[in-house]
Amino acid sequence: MMRNLSEDDKRKIEKILPIHEKPKRQAPVFGTKLLTEDDIKLFRDVFDHLDVHNDLVVKTMEFITALRSNPEIVKIIDKPAIEIPIVGRTLNVDEILTLITNEYEIAVSYGHNTMEYMSWNQFYDYLKNYREPTKKRVEQEVS
Repeated sequence: MMRNLSEDDKRKIEKILPIHEKPKRQAPVFGTKLLTEDDIKLFRDVFDHLDVHNDLVVKTMEFITALRSNPEIVKIIDKPAIEIPIVGRTLNVDEILTLITNEYEIAVSYGHNTMEYMSWNQFYDYLKNYREPTKKRVEQEVS
């Protein structure tokens, strides 16, 4: 009914009529972190060891390689890291590291080095805010 009204008229009507509160939009949660804080500390220790310049970034593939060769990480490589309830699937640590590697390789194949470095927060996002990997999303991030 308010389609043909001007924005000014709509605002006036909204002041008179009872306002129904719209639900706040929340970012979709695709995955739930399953790793313990002790597990996260293992990742952070490897990150901090590689961050020799204390600039809070490390080379992505050096970090992934260091994680895969760290004896403590190897012990938890098959441990569930993320639960994705919408599809009833769980990803383990190895799958998360593979995801990062795949996204890195896609970026490189497009001639972009946007994933050459990774911050701790970027890595931690893979563990707590799972995003379905898609070629389209990676293309958007590198363009």
